[in-house]
Amino acid sequence: MQKYVNIDVYGSCGHLKCDVRSQGCLSTEKAQDYLFKLSFENSHCKDYVTEKLWFSLKQGVVPVVNWVKGQEETRVNSSHVINLYDFHTIKDLAKYLKSVAANQSLYNSYLTWRQELDVETSHFHSFCNLCQKLHQSTVRRQVYSKFSGWVTNDVCPKYKFVQKIRAWIDRWILFPIGL
Repeated sequence: MQKYVNIDVYGSCGHLKCDVRSQGCLSTEKAQDYLFKLSFENSHCKDYVTEKLWFSLKQGVVPVVNWVKGQEETRVNSSHVINLYDFHTIKDLAKYLKSVAANQSLYNSYLTWRQELDVETSHFHSFCNLCQKLHQSTVRRQVYSKFSGWVTNDVCPKYKFVQKIRAWIDRWILFPIGL
C-alpha cells in the first residue's frame, strides 16, 4: 500500500511511537491529523468486532476495514467504513482513498452518523449502557435458548491475508491528511 499512499506506521513495526496513555495507541488529538485508519480484524467472527474499529470511530477517523462478505450485517453500518474487500486491488483502494480525501463532501458522508450517535469505548460505561438497554422496553429482544450453541457454532476463521498483513505492519496504521 505504501507504493500508492503515504502511511504513518505506529508501534513496534513502525517508525512512530504509540502514546501509551491513549486507548488504541493514538490520542484523539493526534488522530485529528489523519483522515483514515486501518482497522483490520485478525479474525472474522460472527457478532464480533475488536476495539480497532471502535477507537477509529470514536476518534472521528474513517476506518478502513477488512470485513469478508457475509459478515458486514453483524457489524457497523457499511456506509461508515471503507472495506478493503470492496476493491479488486490495493492500488484501487489507494486510488479511492485519495479521491475521498480530495472530496470533502464524500469524506463527510462517512461521518454523518456522528450527528446522531456516539461511541463509548470505556469498559465501565459499556456495562452501564448494557444494563440500561436491558431495562428498556423499546429495545428489540433476542433470546438464545442454547447459549453454548451460539458460541460454539460461531466459526472464526483466520485468513492468510490478515496474517500476512499483520506480519508487515502493526495494528495501527494511519493515513496522513496530505494523501
